[in-house]
Amino acid sequence: MSKSAALYPYCAELFPAVKYFNVLQNEYTLTKLFSPSGFGLIGKDAGYAVNQPNVGIVVEDALDMNDSSWEVLLVTDLFQKTNDVSKLYEHILSTAIDAGKTVVYLVNNLVKLISQKLWYRNNPMIAKIT
Repeated sequence: MSKSAALYPYCAELFPAVKYFNVLQNEYTLTKLFSPSGFGLIGKDAGYAVNQPNVGIVVEDALDMNDSSWEVLLVTDLFQKTNDVSKLYEHILSTAIDAGKTVVYLVNNLVKLISQKLWYRNNPMIAKIT
């Protein structure tokens, strides 16, 4: 049985991985997407980030560690690390662990590779132009 998972931070670059999440793996079921409020995605379906049809998951901004609808936090490494970003990640990771959540840290290059391959495979006209 797959484990329910939340993804942080969601951004447009991750849309292909979110859209095909269940095709790529069977260990987790994606139930929540969280994004910083400055990304402009809060309250919108994940597809909005890249002007695509809805995928059925609305982006939220509050990481509720007591929410029982997810048990695994998938954390992406998409941002250049500054002291502020590192402190934020450290706070989020430690809070999740303290709340009994499992944390899976996804390395930047792997996320980009998967996202790019899926995006170009499913948008052949873009792949030919770029």
